[in-house]
Amino acid sequence: MIFFFGTRSSKIKERHLKRTTCSYCQSQDSFTVSTYGTYFHVFWIPLFPLFKKHIAECSHCKKSFSFAEFTPQMLKSYEVENSTNPVKRPLWHGCGCLVITVLFVIVFSISLYGVYSRSGESAKVTPIDPRKELLDADIKKMSQLVHKERDSISASLKPV
Repeated sequence: MIFFFGTRSSKIKERHLKRTTCSYCQSQDSFTVSTYGTYFHVFWIPLFPLFKKHIAECSHCKKSFSFAEFTPQMLKSYEVENSTNPVKRPLWHGCGCLVITVLFVIVFSISLYGVYSRSGESAKVTPIDPRKELLDADIKKMSQLVHKERDSISASLKPV
């Protein structure tokens, strides 16, 4: 069976930073911060979120900065922007856990129903097959004949 799992990222939010200067091209207010959410998936169904990543890109020179490379000016502008408009992870990043939990509860309840519905049947006496009674009688009759005759072939064919 093929089993697909791994991590994926999706863009959560994109915001513009105000009162910033690019350290590479010196352009003013040209940063766009994109926030990406990474989640773990199985068969491309997102199970649970892992972490968020923030990347700033200058719209003038297209230089990208990771969150660790933000200048103090960019950090301050980002904090102001984040306090007024925080980044929230979408609900679908963790919906796979809910789906798997619901499926587990359904399968578990069906199995419990099956166990409890069959528990009443085991109390009923099952009828004995008449063919088994005839077979047991024949085996008993044959084993008595073997003890009387005492020949080697009959003794080796004696049922255990």
